[in-house]
Amino acid sequence: IASGNGPQLPVTLRLAEYLGSETMFYTTLADGEDVAVKADGFTRADIGSRLGLEFPPEACHIFAADGTTLVNASIGDGH
Repeated sequence: IASGNGPQLPVTLRLAEYLGSETMFYTTLADGEDVAVKADGFTRADIGSRLGLEFPPEACHIFAADGTTLVNASIGDGH
């Protein structure tokens, strides 16, 4: 869940599952795609609220619509 002012991916929270040491947020993007987010257990949010997601690009594995891996500098060989 975004904590800074950097680039964010906006989502709407539809379900929160508080599991003690972690929280699972089940969210929906503007285009209707669902995204599950794991946060620490202290993170709280209200159902229906708009949240921003942020993530380090070097930690992402990005795929094209046909399933082909898109290579970025941190992934290296694209596998």
